[in-house]
Amino acid sequence: MCQHQPQRQEWPAHAPPDRAAVSQTSLVKAGRARENSAYVRKLLRRRQPEFAAALASAERYFSCLWPRGRQGAA
Repeated sequence: MCQHQPQRQEWPAHAPPDRAAVSQTSLVKAGRARENSAYVRKLLRRRQPEFAAALASAERYFSCLWPRGRQGAA
């Protein structure tokens, strides 16, 4: 091994996370994301109403093109 490179540390292997815990964490994160999005939209409507209206129009347009059941699908 080159003396200029730090030695590689061996990390302990972790057990896979519990699916129920991951699912609960995902739900919490999704809830926070919705709350944050709503808050940002509220500020945007207050401070830049023209841009907020254009954004809402674009959302409506694209939601018609992309069916709800396909969100996240590639």
